[in-house]
Amino acid sequence: MFINLFQTLKRLGVPVTLNEWLLLQNALSENLADSSLTRFYHIARAILVKTEAHFDKFDQAFLECFGHIESDEDLLRNIEEKLHRMPPLELTEEEKQMTLVTFRGGKWNIDKYLAEAEKVPPMYRPRMKTHEDLETFVDNMLTTHLLEAVARKKGLMNKKEVVQRLRSDKNKTLAKLFLQKGLPEKDTTVTDEQIQHYYQENIDWYTEPAKVRVWDIQLQTKEEAEEVLKQIRAGADFNRLAREKSLRIWAREKDGDLGYIDVKHYPSIAAAALEMKPGEIGGPVKDHDSQKHSIIKVGDTQPSKQKPLEDLKKSIKLNILRQRDDQAGKKRLEELRQEYGVEIFTEVLESTLTTPKEAA
Repeated sequence: MFINLFQTLKRLGVPVTLNEWLLLQNALSENLADSSLTRFYHIARAILVKTEAHFDKFDQAFLECFGHIESDEDLLRNIEEKLHRMPPLELTEEEKQMTLVTFRGGKWNIDKYLAEAEKVPPMYRPRMKTHEDLETFVDNMLTTHLLEAVARKKGLMNKKEVVQRLRSDKNKTLAKLFLQKGLPEKDTTVTDEQIQHYYQENIDWYTEPAKVRVWDIQLQTKEEAEEVLKQIRAGADFNRLAREKSLRIWAREKDGDLGYIDVKHYPSIAAAALEMKPGEIGGPVKDHDSQKHSIIKVGDTQPSKQKPLEDLKKSIKLNILRQRDDQAGKKRLEELRQEYGVEIFTEVLESTLTTPKEAA
């Protein structure tokens, strides 16, 4: 999912580099986002976007990559609302006829520009705060218009691959519109009982796990970790050894302090720490991802807590409505399959595979 964000940004023209991407990965490994989509959004934008001119493209990419996530945060809805927001223009007929751009064989007046701009999906309309923003937007639209005119003039519309591509796009659009129009009128009523039921069924989504304050000294091998623990038991200072020996570079300056961690982000370390008493030092604890070993010191514990239902009602209602849309779409498709007698011969499909399916 995260690599999709990187690729989408590059496709949209945001100049992100591998170094910036690695920096973001490092920030995530340090749990700076703390499982929050909003925090991840702000961290990713701060690292990957160098200028405010690319903020809208970042928002567009973020929405493309993460818009499907069911979240109790308002971030995605706020982004979508902002991208769809285009202030209306109140112009006189005289102003609408003012020439905006000329080219060989034609010109665009303000009215033509507004008509073309309306064809652009709202989320792709940039935020135009300066004259340069407007000029860039008009230039991009005009470039597309000119390229289309040249392509038609050269007969590309009759090329086999173009015809096939257009037919495919047309069929997909028709199918999508038919499915939307063929659904029953949307019921937007969601009762408090339904919200309560959804909340209870997905209580894990709305429960923050217990957290524990941990300091660690990360070492390459179990033997190294056991030797460090032996030194600490003999009176060596934990903080000094963390600064000198820990492989977790970002935590060295903080005497190995990882902050309050949970089992979602530090599975083995947090699990071990939650079984220990405040002030206790133990280990080695093996991190199954990095295969490294840690000596840990435990601080206080924060118990798990549920997010209150009252704060989640709005987002839960939206999730319920999304589920209804999905279920209605699937039901309609199944009805169409039955109506037209659709039957897929899986054995024929399997016989076309390069590697035949192994016999059970």
